[in-house]
Amino acid sequence: MRPFSRLAPLLLLLVLVSPSSPQPQELHEEAGGLQESFLRCVSRLSPDTADPSELVHAPAGGPHPPLLPSPIQSLRCSSPQTPGPSLLLTPRTVTELVAHALPDDLFVKVALEPKVDDGGKRRPLVVFKSLFLGNYSGMITQMGIHLPELDIKPSDCREMNWIQSMLYFYGYTNGQPAEVFLDRTLQPKEYYKIKLDYLTSPIPATGLSMLFTKIVEEQGGSIDIDPQGGRMSEIPESDTPYAHRRGYLYNFQYYVKWGGDKNVSYEEKHLGWVRGVHELMTPYVSNRPRAAYINFRDLDLGQNVEGNTSYEEAKVWGRKYFRGNFRRLAMVKAEVDPDQVFWSEQSIPPLVVARRKRKGQRHAGLVLDI
Repeated sequence: MRPFSRLAPLLLLLVLVSPSSPQPQELHEEAGGLQESFLRCVSRLSPDTADPSELVHAPAGGPHPPLLPSPIQSLRCSSPQTPGPSLLLTPRTVTELVAHALPDDLFVKVALEPKVDDGGKRRPLVVFKSLFLGNYSGMITQMGIHLPELDIKPSDCREMNWIQSMLYFYGYTNGQPAEVFLDRTLQPKEYYKIKLDYLTSPIPATGLSMLFTKIVEEQGGSIDIDPQGGRMSEIPESDTPYAHRRGYLYNFQYYVKWGGDKNVSYEEKHLGWVRGVHELMTPYVSNRPRAAYINFRDLDLGQNVEGNTSYEEAKVWGRKYFRGNFRRLAMVKAEVDPDQVFWSEQSIPPLVVARRKRKGQRHAGLVLDI
């Protein structure tokens, strides 16, 4: 296990100055030199840490910064008589560092949910769900190697076949038979909204702390964190329309649902929650473009207008779903469905490509009719 992957979530290291501290300007210069020395140490001891500077913060003296969540702060550090820290080290969670790089036969996801305690207060609950292709002894061995902090025991494991594992992940945990998947009885209507983000680097402790705050809000929802990696990272982006493969570490799913009573004000509060979480996550997720998942169609990204949306207009959401594959898909659309018989709010518009041979040119070039 790498040196910094064994650190517990939200653990912070404070390097405090002595009571006979130098003046603020000297303190700032001293912190800068200390930070550089510390970063060199981190790079030497943990060479696989992509950018250790993201873990270290050097506040210029003063009171304790808001980076440190209040439940974790020491009372001594909250006192105005205590000098401010020279450096704050905010290691990422163990799961973030290793989950996407686990063996191909081991999958570990995390769910953040609100839980109401005996006093009626909503608190964040973190649930780990795992799937291992093997017996429980192999599972315990692998988890002991890669995630020893979870301290998995035989009593935490249940052996089952693959179809039973699908029942488990879909919420059928009371021994229901696989035939429940064949039940086509209409269920009570529920409304829901899902947004999904992809991360290309681990989220820092400040981002996780923010999610814990959002998860306990009234009329909020849940957040699932699924690792990427594994076999997906071996398939080139251009091989299939689904492009979010190599280079993506996790996806974050923000999910909220409400009952069949379509009360507009009630609905807006739920939608406001999921949109708010999505907005707050902007600094931590993929960009240029900010990736999205086509199976969680998000009309907030934009939509077709009566089937007349151009390729250039549709790129706003199309590249988020398909990245560089969007252009190829639009060209296929022009070949097989130029009249857009198959159409939806975010269907792919046809991109007509005309071939024109210019004077002196040996091969035909592509001219886009957009």
